[in-house]
Amino acid sequence: MTNILTVKDLCKTYVISKRQNNVLKNVNFSMTEGEMVAIMGASGSGKSTLLYTVSGMDNPTAGSVTFWGKEIAKLNKNQMANVRLTEMGFIFQQMYMLKNLTIFDNIILPAYKAPKNSKHGSRKEKNEYAKDLMRKMGIIEVADNDINEVSGGQLQRACICRSMINNPKMIFADEPTGSLNKQSSAEVMDEILRVNREGTAVLLVTHDVKVAAKSDRVLYISDGNIHGENTLGKYTGESTLKERERTLNNWLLDMGW
Repeated sequence: MTNILTVKDLCKTYVISKRQNNVLKNVNFSMTEGEMVAIMGASGSGKSTLLYTVSGMDNPTAGSVTFWGKEIAKLNKNQMANVRLTEMGFIFQQMYMLKNLTIFDNIILPAYKAPKNSKHGSRKEKNEYAKDLMRKMGIIEVADNDINEVSGGQLQRACICRSMINNPKMIFADEPTGSLNKQSSAEVMDEILRVNREGTAVLLVTHDVKVAAKSDRVLYISDGNIHGENTLGKYTGESTLKERERTLNNWLLDMGW
């Protein structure tokens, strides 16, 4: 399988009040096409910083991140913005949506900003694709609603639609179910899994064992470095979930979880 993301000796240091805080220390890992990888670790271990740095939202202090053959630290601001817009999708715990736009308008906005030579070229094609995504996610009926007129689960599914609107090669998700109740969390994870099964790679940060147990592989980060890796294989259904959770829990305890 082809590596789509390769991280080598990645370091990230912040200077706060003249003191260095080494958040990431020589991190190394890679991902292949269609893979779903979860990053776990204690609070303050560097999970979110790692996600933001490998996706180009933050700049590395040292090391390299290669995404589909492009070393992102060598891209200029406009080039990196274009990669994030057209080749990456993002889902966050806080569901950032523009309050003055409807659910549909929030979803379609990145498509309107994409280059004219993108997969869905015309505005009509983009609109139809957005509606198709909303139907798949079961939220077409709230297309014209304001963002404060839908449930948390519906809003997060809208965020997934927005992350998919430009057919990204990879989705980066930071605690995508963290602010949802149990039922909504399960529904949102089902949608992320479906997107992954359709071929889009997913790298997600989570503290939830139930979420991580549905990924192909789990990386454990501690003190800014990857200290362990557990390969679970493709999730095949609810009947295997308890065993996957048990395996993952035991491994996390060994890691110092």
